Amino acid sequence: MKIAVLDGETRGAGTALDRAIEGLMTQAAARGDACLRLPLSHLDIHQCVGCFDCWIKTPGICRLQDDGSRLAAASAWCDLMVFASPMRMGFTNALLKRATDRLIPAMLPYIRVVGAECHHTLRYDRGFDLALLLERGDASDEEIRVTEGVYRRLAKNVDGELAWVRLAGDDQEGGHAMDAR
Repeated sequence: MKIAVLDGETRGAGTALDRAIEGLMTQAAARGDACLRLPLSHLDIHQCVGCFDCWIKTPGICRLQDDGSRLAAASAWCDLMVFASPMRMGFTNALLKRATDRLIPAMLPYIRVVGAECHHTLRYDRGFDLALLLERGDASDEEIRVTEGVYRRLAKNVDGELAWVRLAGDDQEGGHAMDAR
């Protein structure tokens, strides 16, 4: 399996989230999985401006000249994309949200109907599954459930499933698994 981790940690090494990401990657490598960690705080990722150039003028390529292209490349490469972030004000932090928005070039502007819902057609031949690794902070159970719901919908849009949700900081390495299905 190929795993890409969008690491939204902004406080540096040694936090519960950082340790959980390290644990996850160690476990994955021990299974023989290929892992790619993208530390978002070290990348230059601009906010999507909604110009749709990546759909119309330069298909699959964002007009913004930054590290956002690495995110789209990771989405084409991976089988599982892990979205990792501390919870801030009831949701993932702004850095991870900005990176999530920059995955738009992985889709086409065309719409397909899936189970009576409209979804974008994928740019690449296959989708990928998502996972959510969160550091709870002061987030309530309801805020965790809402965040999970948002990423479950995103997984549907990339023709995948939300494989799991884990909370960093629990006793086991890689966080505590929650039922994501």
